[in-house]
Amino acid sequence: MRIRSFFLAVLLFSIGTCHLLLHGQSLDTSILGTATDSSGAVLPDATVTVASPTTGLKKIAMTGSEGQYAIRYLAPGTYEVTISAQGFAPQRRTGIVLELNQQSKIDFVLSAGGSEQTVQVEGRQALLQSENAALGAVIDSA
Repeated sequence: MRIRSFFLAVLLFSIGTCHLLLHGQSLDTSILGTATDSSGAVLPDATVTVASPTTGLKKIAMTGSEGQYAIRYLAPGTYEVTISAQGFAPQRRTGIVLELNQQSKIDFVLSAGGSEQTVQVEGRQALLQSENAALGAVIDSA
């Protein structure tokens, strides 16, 4: 009876400990940045949309009081980011490739204009990650 109670206690302890260890191991593949106007003033309450053309995934966030946004826990792949704010021309960035556990910083400088104007910037974001010191590697089988 004592042995059985001991093993049950060890099992419950192990389950609780594993949960805590695994909780700290989440991967944060994300797109984040800051929205400002042409004078450098931050743009709070701008709408940021991240979409994956290949999977159809779409996530929407609002910039905070300091113009910052973060859309986290994205799957690796190619994304496009669109931002819009009242009184400013929307902007779109396409061809943003995210690898596993990469944080891509995409800052926007919006110019005054109507909603009928859209500024589109195409290009690849550098894989250099300045947001944290995590090490990682991508192994391409092709």
